[in-house]
Amino acid sequence: MSFISKSKRAYNRGGAKEVFRGASRLGLNKLVDLKGISIDDDKVLRSEEILEGTTDVSDHHKLPTNEHLSPLQQSESRNPFDETKNEAEFLQSYQYSYRPDFVYEIENVRLLGPKGIGITRDGIILEDSITMPGQGRIESSIQASYARYPLLTMETIYTSRRSSDRTSQTIDCACSLFSGWSNYYHWILEHLSKLRAIEYYRKKTNLQPTFIIPSDPPSYIQETLELLDVKPSDCFEWKSPAIDVRTLVLPSYPEANPENLHWLRTKLRDSTQKNKSEKTPKRIYISRKKAPKRRIENEKQLLNLLSDFGFERVYAEDLSVQNQIKLFSNANKIIGPHGAGLTNMIWGDEMTIFEIHNDYVRDHYYVLANNLGHEYIPIQGDSTQANQVNSNIIVDIEQLEATMADTISR
Repeated sequence: MSFISKSKRAYNRGGAKEVFRGASRLGLNKLVDLKGISIDDDKVLRSEEILEGTTDVSDHHKLPTNEHLSPLQQSESRNPFDETKNEAEFLQSYQYSYRPDFVYEIENVRLLGPKGIGITRDGIILEDSITMPGQGRIESSIQASYARYPLLTMETIYTSRRSSDRTSQTIDCACSLFSGWSNYYHWILEHLSKLRAIEYYRKKTNLQPTFIIPSDPPSYIQETLELLDVKPSDCFEWKSPAIDVRTLVLPSYPEANPENLHWLRTKLRDSTQKNKSEKTPKRIYISRKKAPKRRIENEKQLLNLLSDFGFERVYAEDLSVQNQIKLFSNANKIIGPHGAGLTNMIWGDEMTIFEIHNDYVRDHYYVLANNLGHEYIPIQGDSTQANQVNSNIIVDIEQLEATMADTISR
């Protein structure tokens, strides 16, 4: 019998004390060692089940789609890299497949732990509270919660009991904009996009849920909410191990589909047009010199080349959200290493995006660029540290110059 099964039986038999008695006999460290945890399929409520009508959640609102913004069915380029590269299989015949966006209500949900994963009183885990389909966030979120709050996690998953107010807060009606993934990219694409669904939900129901946001939110969270007319009084900061929500308004976990991107671009770009902006550069290099990872090691040589092509260096983290939107909405060429600053391609039209990769190639901004209608050109750099996913990068200056010369004028 697995440790999880033993713990569950012990909890059902005698509650938290019985679990700790067993854990003390095994060694307390085993209580929180859940690296091998697995979640049964029947314990997870998934998006496709709601859309197919195979669950008790029958009342959901599908968001309207725009036929002029249909997702690309296949990437325009079979492979963005030269065939001789190790990345030859990267994004080959990349297929775009998006489920319909929707929003629904579900009663008596606990948002749990450092990731804010949603679990019902019946112990059903809500996929849309933490992840889009096909990502492995559910297990890691449960592991993170168990490591920090083992008793609360056991209680939430295996029983209908709910602890006292000392360990949880309670809200009548809420939508969570909180998870363990909330840097600028994740916030814009995965959380702020939920307001599109809430806008539609509000029109259908005339109800306004409270928005749950991270405690002491960074400035870009505050600024973007303000630009979308969300008041501080509409928000509730996460400050406890768990939040119990009587009615959780749950949008399908946002994907970077054309509808969401168009909504973000229109809403936020329009909100910055009230004030005329000063003249801004058309070609922008997003530097990560101030970042702790994925910096360009030979940036001085890179800057010399980029200046010849009319690029100006920008530190996106030093700019307000409003200034970032103004800056990038006027740009037509962007280059930078893989990082959240490239999210700003959302605000522009018909751009050319040069993304610099280390040895680990990721597709986030390739997909984003394609769904925005931008031209995407990958630049393969070399990692300075072997087997490090976030290694700094050395750029082949001569190769980049040849690539740029074939693409843009000096």
